[in-house]
Amino acid sequence: MSPAKQPTRIKELSFKLGDNLSLKLLSLILATLGWLLAHGEQTYHETLVVPVDYFQPEALVLLNDAVLPSQVVIQVSGSRAALKGLTTQLRDGLVKYVVDLEEVEPGLTVHSFRRPPAGMSNLVTMQTVSPAEVEFRFDELSTRTLPVQLTVRGDLAPGYVETERTVEPALVTLMGARSELSELHAVPTVPLRLNTKRETVDQNVALDLSGMHMHPDSATSVRVNVGIAEVAGDGKVVGVPVTFGDGKRFTMDPATCTVSLFGPLPVLAELDSESLRAEVVGQLEQVGKPGTSDVVWDPQVSESGNPGVLIHVAHPRAGEVVVKGVEPRSFKVQSALAQEAPESDAQGN
Repeated sequence: MSPAKQPTRIKELSFKLGDNLSLKLLSLILATLGWLLAHGEQTYHETLVVPVDYFQPEALVLLNDAVLPSQVVIQVSGSRAALKGLTTQLRDGLVKYVVDLEEVEPGLTVHSFRRPPAGMSNLVTMQTVSPAEVEFRFDELSTRTLPVQLTVRGDLAPGYVETERTVEPALVTLMGARSELSELHAVPTVPLRLNTKRETVDQNVALDLSGMHMHPDSATSVRVNVGIAEVAGDGKVVGVPVTFGDGKRFTMDPATCTVSLFGPLPVLAELDSESLRAEVVGQLEQVGKPGTSDVVWDPQVSESGNPGVLIHVAHPRAGEVVVKGVEPRSFKVQSALAQEAPESDAQGN
């Protein structure tokens, strides 16, 4: 080969090497794009929760006892990008089920959730839905004005009486299902338990509308006033101890008595022999001398200054209690010296 032809061969060889490199790079790019395209078309599955909005008719009353589903669970499939977009839309509140019932008639209506929710992209396919449908039962909205009937349970405790009973308002206007309101003649309240009441009741009491389907604007409660007062009457307490100021030198005969009282019966019911005490007061002629002295119960003993028996009542409401009598009325106060004297005489003899 002549020196003059060498540069030409070198240029031809360089061109062939560069041409192969370009083809290789192009093949690599095409392969990468093919992989990305195949990867992007892969199908994914996901479970999502979709909220439900209801638009109910104003002239009808819903009779469903079960709570309407506030959300629906769907299983969907699609590309990763499509599912990601759907999740974002759900988070932003752009995808939901809308149940429009404003044009329904009284009776049974069925709504299906099998169609995709509003706002869902057609790039996503819905596979399953739960619940698949929901039933609605509607009745005509009716209004009735009826008297209120106060319901009570139990009796007042002994010693209490009911003085009055009022309900305000005496008539209430109910709004609800026509079929249910047509059967009512009066509206009862929930039971008011009287056996636990000790004073006048003045409170709101709910209407007993259990099992009924009412409009939100319907009456729900009334104001109830039940006057409760204590009854005054007679009572007795037995075994009340009789005491003298100097318990060491004197004894009482008898040592206990029965006290007759008048006052509020609930107060009398709380009194017993430990709540009362019969005390001998005043100066006795035989004090310090052998022998005995008779004293009687005297309601005015504290004012006369004469010896007598005074009844003490230990109760916060003692001022409302009147002592009517004491049995026995007379008591003997015996000096301890009188008991010792016969023994001394016997020893002297």
